[in-house]
Amino acid sequence: MKKETEKKADGKKPFFYSKFYDSSDVNEAAKTAYDEEMDPETLKKRRFRDWIFILIGVPVLIGAIYLIVLISRR
Repeated sequence: MKKETEKKADGKKPFFYSKFYDSSDVNEAAKTAYDEEMDPETLKKRRFRDWIFILIGVPVLIGAIYLIVLISRR
């Protein structure tokens, strides 16, 4: 017996955990992440701040995981 998955109106299959995962929240967050109607100066500052967070935050996270692994091996 083959299990058929229903398709959406656009022909795509739904997300695997669509019963538990509310995509409307993600869509709303994506719409407000960078407001296209912002003035260019504010948009530039926000994007710069986000890049700095990524460039600093990711290596710090990797370093923290590395330290946890080192400490747990003792």
